[in-house]
Amino acid sequence: MKVIEAVHEIAEYMPLKKGKKLSAAQLLERFLFPRSMHHQFIRKLSGGERKRLQMLRVLMANPNFLVLDEPTNDLDVFALGILEEFLLEFPGCLVVVSHDRYFMDKMVEHVWVLEEGGGMRDFPGNYTQYRTATDAAERQTSADKKQADRSAATTRPNTGPTAPPKGDYSNRLSFKEQYEYDHLEENIEKLEQERSNLEAELAEKSAEHDEVLRISVVLGKVVDKIDKKTLRWIELSERA
Repeated sequence: MKVIEAVHEIAEYMPLKKGKKLSAAQLLERFLFPRSMHHQFIRKLSGGERKRLQMLRVLMANPNFLVLDEPTNDLDVFALGILEEFLLEFPGCLVVVSHDRYFMDKMVEHVWVLEEGGGMRDFPGNYTQYRTATDAAERQTSADKKQADRSAATTRPNTGPTAPPKGDYSNRLSFKEQYEYDHLEENIEKLEQERSNLEAELAEKSAEHDEVLRISVVLGKVVDKIDKKTLRWIELSERA
Protein backbone atom coordinates (compact mmCIF):
# COMPACT_ATOMS: atom_id res chain seq x y z
CA MET A 1 0.00 0.00 0.00
CA LYS A 2 1.15 3.56 -0.71
CA VAL A 3 1.19 6.34 1.86
CA ILE A 4 -1.78 8.26 0.41
CA GLU A 5 -3.77 5.02 0.08
CA ALA A 6 -3.27 4.23 3.77
CA VAL A 7 -4.83 7.58 4.67
CA HIS A 8 -7.65 7.35 2.12
CA GLU A 9 -8.49 3.96 3.60
CA ILE A 10 -9.61 5.81 6.76
CA ALA A 11 -11.09 8.98 5.24
CA GLU A 12 -10.46 11.52 2.50
CA TYR A 13 -11.10 14.54 4.73
CA MET A 14 -10.66 15.36 8.40
CA PRO A 15 -13.27 17.70 9.92
CA LEU A 16 -12.00 20.66 11.94
CA LYS A 17 -13.63 23.35 14.06
CA LYS A 18 -16.07 25.84 12.51
CA GLY A 19 -16.90 23.57 9.58
CA LYS A 20 -13.39 23.55 8.17
CA LYS A 21 -11.69 20.39 6.96
CA LEU A 22 -8.33 19.06 5.84
CA SER A 23 -7.81 16.76 2.89
CA ALA A 24 -5.69 13.63 3.23
CA ALA A 25 -2.92 15.29 1.19
CA GLN A 26 -2.96 18.43 3.36
CA LEU A 27 -2.83 16.36 6.53
CA LEU A 28 0.09 14.35 5.20
CA GLU A 29 2.00 17.57 4.57
CA ARG A 30 1.31 18.76 8.10
CA PHE A 31 2.74 15.45 9.34
CA LEU A 32 5.95 16.13 7.40
CA PHE A 33 5.13 13.96 4.39
CA PRO A 34 5.83 16.16 1.32
CA ARG A 35 3.90 15.58 -1.92
CA SER A 36 6.84 13.63 -3.29
CA MET A 37 6.26 10.94 -0.63
CA HIS A 38 2.49 10.55 -0.99
CA HIS A 39 2.80 7.77 -3.58
CA GLN A 40 5.75 6.07 -1.94
CA PHE A 41 5.26 2.50 -0.69
CA ILE A 42 4.92 2.19 3.10
CA ARG A 43 7.50 -0.61 3.20
CA LYS A 44 10.15 1.97 2.21
CA LEU A 45 9.40 4.30 5.15
CA SER A 46 11.66 4.59 8.17
CA GLY A 47 10.49 3.57 11.64
CA GLY A 48 9.79 7.17 12.65
CA GLU A 49 7.87 7.84 9.44
CA ARG A 50 5.72 4.76 10.00
CA LYS A 51 4.89 5.97 13.53
CA ARG A 52 3.85 9.36 12.16
CA LEU A 53 1.69 7.70 9.51
CA GLN A 54 0.01 5.48 12.11
CA MET A 55 -0.69 8.49 14.33
CA LEU A 56 -2.11 10.35 11.34
CA ARG A 57 -4.44 7.43 10.55
CA VAL A 58 -5.75 7.43 14.13
CA LEU A 59 -6.48 11.16 14.05
CA MET A 60 -7.98 10.90 10.55
CA ALA A 61 -10.62 8.58 12.00
CA ASN A 62 -11.85 11.62 14.00
CA PRO A 63 -12.08 9.90 17.43
CA ASN A 64 -13.74 11.52 20.43
CA PHE A 65 -11.66 9.66 23.04
CA LEU A 66 -7.89 9.07 22.97
CA VAL A 67 -5.69 7.07 25.36
CA LEU A 68 -1.95 7.75 25.06
CA ASP A 69 0.52 5.50 26.90
CA GLU A 70 3.91 7.22 27.23
CA PRO A 71 3.56 8.96 23.83
CA THR A 72 6.79 10.94 24.16
CA ASN A 73 8.83 7.72 24.43
CA ASP A 74 7.98 6.57 20.91
CA LEU A 75 7.90 9.81 18.90
CA ASP A 76 10.71 11.98 17.61
CA VAL A 77 10.77 15.74 18.27
CA PHE A 78 8.99 16.57 15.01
CA ALA A 79 6.18 14.05 15.47
CA LEU A 80 5.73 15.14 19.08
CA GLY A 81 5.38 18.78 18.07
CA ILE A 82 2.72 17.87 15.53
CA LEU A 83 0.88 15.68 18.04
CA GLU A 84 0.85 18.49 20.62
CA GLU A 85 -0.53 20.90 18.03
CA PHE A 86 -3.43 18.58 17.25
CA LEU A 87 -4.15 17.61 20.86
CA LEU A 88 -4.35 21.23 21.99
CA GLU A 89 -7.29 21.62 19.58
CA PHE A 90 -8.71 18.14 20.21
CA PRO A 91 -12.34 18.58 21.37
CA GLY A 92 -12.74 15.07 22.85
CA CYS A 93 -11.52 13.37 26.01
CA LEU A 94 -7.81 12.69 26.39
CA VAL A 95 -6.23 10.27 28.89
CA VAL A 96 -2.43 10.37 29.11
CA VAL A 97 -0.12 8.02 31.00
CA SER A 98 3.27 9.73 31.05
CA HIS A 99 6.42 10.58 32.99
CA ASP A 100 6.95 13.66 30.80
CA ARG A 101 6.11 16.61 33.06
CA TYR A 102 6.38 19.19 30.28
CA PHE A 103 4.01 17.28 27.99
CA MET A 104 1.45 16.80 30.78
CA ASP A 105 1.61 20.44 31.83
CA LYS A 106 0.63 21.46 28.30
CA MET A 107 -2.10 18.87 27.78
CA VAL A 108 -3.99 17.94 30.95
CA GLU A 109 -6.56 19.65 33.16
CA HIS A 110 -6.74 16.92 35.82
CA VAL A 111 -4.12 14.61 37.32
CA TRP A 112 -5.01 11.16 38.65
CA VAL A 113 -2.40 10.26 41.24
CA LEU A 114 -1.90 6.63 42.28
CA GLU A 115 -1.13 6.84 45.99
CA GLU A 116 0.46 4.40 48.40
CA GLY A 117 -1.96 1.77 49.59
CA GLY A 118 -3.83 1.55 46.29
CA GLY A 119 -5.86 4.76 46.50
CA MET A 120 -6.29 7.28 43.69
CA ARG A 121 -6.58 11.05 44.01
CA ASP A 122 -8.15 13.31 41.39
CA PHE A 123 -6.36 16.67 41.43
CA PRO A 124 -7.79 19.56 39.35
CA GLY A 125 -4.79 21.02 37.56
CA ASN A 126 -1.63 19.98 35.74
CA TYR A 127 1.38 18.13 37.12
CA THR A 128 3.41 21.15 38.22
CA GLN A 129 0.38 22.59 40.03
CA TYR A 130 -0.10 19.24 41.77
CA ARG A 131 3.53 19.10 42.90
CA THR A 132 3.43 22.70 44.10
CA ALA A 133 0.25 22.06 46.12
CA THR A 134 1.64 18.81 47.55
CA ASP A 135 4.93 20.39 48.58
CA ALA A 136 3.07 23.28 50.21
CA ALA A 137 0.85 20.86 52.14
CA GLU A 138 3.87 18.86 53.34
CA ARG A 139 5.63 22.01 54.47
CA GLN A 140 2.52 23.17 56.30
CA THR A 141 2.21 19.80 58.06
CA SER A 142 5.86 20.00 59.09
CA ALA A 143 5.41 23.57 60.34
CA ASP A 144 2.29 22.57 62.33
CA LYS A 145 4.22 19.70 63.94
CA LYS A 146 7.10 22.00 64.91
CA GLN A 147 4.65 24.51 66.37
CA ALA A 148 2.94 21.74 68.35
CA ASP A 149 6.33 20.56 69.66
CA ARG A 150 7.24 24.09 70.71
CA SER A 151 3.90 24.52 72.45
CA ALA A 152 4.37 21.27 74.32
CA ALA A 153 7.88 22.30 75.40
CA THR A 154 6.62 25.60 76.87
CA THR A 155 3.65 24.27 78.85
CA ARG A 156 5.88 24.49 81.96
CA PRO A 157 7.56 27.90 81.66
CA ASN A 158 11.03 28.35 83.05
CA THR A 159 11.09 31.40 85.31
CA GLY A 160 14.69 30.98 86.40
CA PRO A 161 17.70 32.94 85.20
CA THR A 162 18.12 30.66 82.15
CA ALA A 163 14.60 31.27 80.77
CA PRO A 164 14.59 31.42 76.92
CA PRO A 165 14.04 34.81 75.26
CA LYS A 166 10.53 35.66 74.13
CA GLY A 167 9.80 34.97 70.46
CA ASP A 168 11.52 32.61 68.06
CA TYR A 169 13.84 34.41 65.67
CA SER A 170 15.65 31.31 64.40
CA ASN A 171 13.36 30.74 61.43
CA ARG A 172 12.79 34.29 60.25
CA LEU A 173 14.07 35.52 56.90
CA SER A 174 17.47 37.13 56.74
CA PHE A 175 17.87 40.41 54.87
CA LYS A 176 19.24 38.51 51.86
CA GLU A 177 16.35 36.01 51.92
CA GLN A 178 13.79 38.81 52.23
CA TYR A 179 15.28 40.52 49.18
CA GLU A 180 15.15 37.23 47.27
CA TYR A 181 11.53 36.64 48.33
CA ASP A 182 10.49 40.15 47.27
CA HIS A 183 11.77 39.55 43.72
CA LEU A 184 10.93 35.87 43.19
CA GLU A 185 7.37 36.39 41.98
CA GLU A 186 8.52 38.91 39.37
CA ASN A 187 11.27 36.52 38.23
CA ILE A 188 8.80 33.65 37.90
CA GLU A 189 6.45 35.80 35.79
CA LYS A 190 9.34 36.67 33.45
CA LEU A 191 10.26 33.00 33.11
CA GLU A 192 6.63 32.09 32.39
CA GLN A 193 6.59 34.70 29.61
CA GLU A 194 9.87 33.35 28.26
CA ARG A 195 8.38 29.84 28.24
CA SER A 196 5.33 31.06 26.30
CA ASN A 197 7.56 32.79 23.75
CA LEU A 198 9.67 29.67 23.30
CA GLU A 199 6.58 27.48 22.87
CA ALA A 200 5.29 29.83 20.17
CA GLU A 201 8.69 29.84 18.48
CA LEU A 202 8.81 26.04 18.66
CA ALA A 203 5.47 25.82 16.86
CA GLU A 204 6.70 28.15 14.11
CA LYS A 205 9.96 26.23 13.61
CA SER A 206 8.40 22.74 13.66
CA ALA A 207 9.85 21.89 10.25
CA GLU A 208 13.41 23.04 11.03
CA HIS A 209 15.26 20.23 12.80
CA ASP A 210 18.24 22.16 14.19
CA GLU A 211 16.11 25.05 15.44
CA VAL A 212 13.63 22.68 17.10
CA LEU A 213 16.44 20.95 18.99
CA ARG A 214 17.97 24.25 20.09
CA ILE A 215 14.65 25.69 21.29
CA SER A 216 13.73 22.43 23.04
CA VAL A 217 16.97 22.51 25.06
CA VAL A 218 16.45 26.14 26.09
CA LEU A 219 12.79 25.46 26.91
CA GLY A 220 13.72 22.54 29.16
CA LYS A 221 16.11 24.75 31.12
CA VAL A 222 13.47 27.48 31.52
CA VAL A 223 10.87 24.98 32.79
CA ASP A 224 13.41 23.63 35.28
CA LYS A 225 14.12 27.17 36.55
CA ILE A 226 10.38 27.81 36.98
CA ASP A 227 10.00 24.64 39.06
CA LYS A 228 12.94 25.50 41.31
CA LYS A 229 11.95 29.13 41.83
CA THR A 230 8.33 28.19 42.55
CA LEU A 231 9.38 25.74 45.27
CA ARG A 232 11.77 28.35 46.68
CA TRP A 233 8.97 30.94 46.75
CA ILE A 234 6.74 28.52 48.68
CA GLU A 235 9.52 27.85 51.19
CA LEU A 236 10.23 31.54 51.83
CA SER A 237 6.57 32.59 51.85
CA GLU A 238 5.79 30.22 54.70
CA ARG A 239 8.65 31.58 56.77
CA ALA A 240 7.77 35.16 55.87
